[in-house]
Amino acid sequence: MLRLSIKLAIIGTLSLLLLIPTITICSLTKERKERRDEIVQKSGMIWGSTHALAGPVIILGSKKYFPTSLDIRASVNAEVRHRGIFEVPFYSSDIEIKATYNLPGSLAKPLVVIGGLRRGEADITEATLDRETGLYFAQSEKQRQIHALVPVMESGKHEIKMKFRLLGTQRLHFLPVANQTNVTMTSNWPHPNFSGAMLPSERSVNKDGFKATWGYQSQDPSMMGPELDQNEYEISLKPDEDVQSFGVDFFVPVDLYTQIERAVKYSMLFIALTFLTFFIFEVVAGLQIHPVQYLFVGLALSLFFLLLLSMAEHIGFGKAYVLASTADIALIAIYTLKILKSKIRSGILLAILAGLYAFLYVILQLEMYSLLAGSIGLFVILALVMYATRNIDWYARDIKAT
Repeated sequence: MLRLSIKLAIIGTLSLLLLIPTITICSLTKERKERRDEIVQKSGMIWGSTHALAGPVIILGSKKYFPTSLDIRASVNAEVRHRGIFEVPFYSSDIEIKATYNLPGSLAKPLVVIGGLRRGEADITEATLDRETGLYFAQSEKQRQIHALVPVMESGKHEIKMKFRLLGTQRLHFLPVANQTNVTMTSNWPHPNFSGAMLPSERSVNKDGFKATWGYQSQDPSMMGPELDQNEYEISLKPDEDVQSFGVDFFVPVDLYTQIERAVKYSMLFIALTFLTFFIFEVVAGLQIHPVQYLFVGLALSLFFLLLLSMAEHIGFGKAYVLASTADIALIAIYTLKILKSKIRSGILLAILAGLYAFLYVILQLEMYSLLAGSIGLFVILALVMYATRNIDWYARDIKAT
């Protein structure tokens, strides 16, 4: 059997075996991401969770009365805070609501309720019913709503206004429970993810924040209205109302763990091109590189992703990437200087590795164009390899090696 063919088969087998540590690192990254999500949930229990506000809705017994028009203005101050080594987007929102009702008859002791609070605090600063004052709202014991008991509401048109501050994390949504619902939200957060059943009709986003406006018309808002638990005078959202609501997710555009997961997917490219470089040096320069030496270099390449994960949690992705890639390139360059028996060949390998790490970093910073840039980059790399090896007579090299 031809010697180079056997060597090539061994190299291929080593490459596949090195998928084991990279898969393990990928699993570890997912575990750390799940741990981060647990921290976010616990932070929500302390500060405030995600919210999908529904209301105000007037409730009397089993009947619910929805606004004919609902105008909401939300001014959101969002920031990233650290919980241990993890980053969590917190926000406090000053919300102004004006709801107009057309009641068919007189109501004695109705409840005015806003539901959709997952968990958190809503500090009521002002609330009025028509021209009267003294409409006070309180938060329920289960922290899922804010409500007020009104002595009497006569038939006809009524207007309820209120202002309150709501604390939360990650998401702020609204449910359109009126015939005409208008929502305007402004925030200092520069990376909004407009989500839910409807995108804003108008929006502007820049580095200083965003402003967005939604408008929604409904012939029957009761189809979206919250459910009432009459035993506890609590209202809750229907299972599908998270889909019907709309608003903003406050998130980091390129998540640390998402970046690392994407980076690990390119590990085979690093290993394959490095091994291919060694193999070409063997063929062209007549070197003898042992499979164990291939294995050590492959393990060093795999270790880069573990270093990246462990350091990025403490110093950020950018700094961790520079330190981990520099350390990895230096380790491989020093180790292969003796193996390749030439500073020029070691320099070529170092340049290839540096180019690969730079290429990967650029791809990871892109969002919409990462797949396009990655596929074009891989095509260029393959073209360069084919061009560099176009004059090698593989049959002749294989025969000489036997």
